[in-house]
Amino acid sequence: MEVMFDMSKKEQGNPGSNYKKLHRRIKQDYKVSTNKEVINLERLRAANLVIFAGPREMFTVDEFTALKDYLADGGSVLFLVGEGGEGKSNTNVNYLLEEFGMSVNNDAVVRTVYHKYHHPKECLITHGTICRDLVRAANGEKKKEKENNDKLALNITKEDAETVTLAKDDGGLEFVFPYGATLNAQKPAIPILSSGPISYPLNRPIGAIHNKVGMGRICVIGSVQMFGDDFLDCEKNRQLVDTLVRWLLRLGDCELSYAYGEEPELSEYHHIPHTQGLAMNLRSCLQENEQLPRDFTQLFDDSLFKFDTDLIPE
Repeated sequence: MEVMFDMSKKEQGNPGSNYKKLHRRIKQDYKVSTNKEVINLERLRAANLVIFAGPREMFTVDEFTALKDYLADGGSVLFLVGEGGEGKSNTNVNYLLEEFGMSVNNDAVVRTVYHKYHHPKECLITHGTICRDLVRAANGEKKKEKENNDKLALNITKEDAETVTLAKDDGGLEFVFPYGATLNAQKPAIPILSSGPISYPLNRPIGAIHNKVGMGRICVIGSVQMFGDDFLDCEKNRQLVDTLVRWLLRLGDCELSYAYGEEPELSEYHHIPHTQGLAMNLRSCLQENEQLPRDFTQLFDDSLFKFDTDLIPE
């Protein structure tokens, strides 16, 4: 199995500088290469997985066509994008991703409560893993047989049901999401990570996948620094990237799918007003004024300030 890091678009994640740990980690299990030339189908086919860690240049139509053909042939692609989305990175990744039901927003995820990490954009997300199979695979647990699950379901009590619901809601996989953006994910794309109930925007997808039978696999994560040297060893980030790489290479038993009726509940995307922009606008005063007297001299109040000789002794 070969994994290729693309460097042709001035990617933020460079295996020679800020992505050394991840590069070394992947090198232990797979053959690793880097591509600094123009993307074409022949070059892509040399690898089983291509990683675009924060592209900062535009893709050409020919490169997008090569990527589509590569995916149609069964290749896998991992896209990592940072805060501010396409606008800040000056790239056009969404043109390709929208065909698969995904897009990156031009925003940033901010944590509303300080805990462990002091910068508001270095979000510690505790209830963000919405795909239970991802939690199981990342924790190295084996898949339970369906029959056992059915037997358990028959003997379940009300208290047990509440416990199961709690376990389902609790992501079970804490991870750090630094300087990242939210995504839009509609079918056929499947959201796998969310910003959780504490970060803002609330419960929005920050990681999504596309997996169609007879085609390659795509995974999009909204933060390029999440797997960088500074944050790879924080919380469960390392287990998360290991699981995603294994899934993209079709290794292991992780499916990253939902049973019917278990689709995650995600919040709608709400825009808040630009307070600074609104504050700069000139607004008329809404308070009603008293009518002015006809004699304008009554408007002057001499008692406030006057200049005379009253205080000078005779």
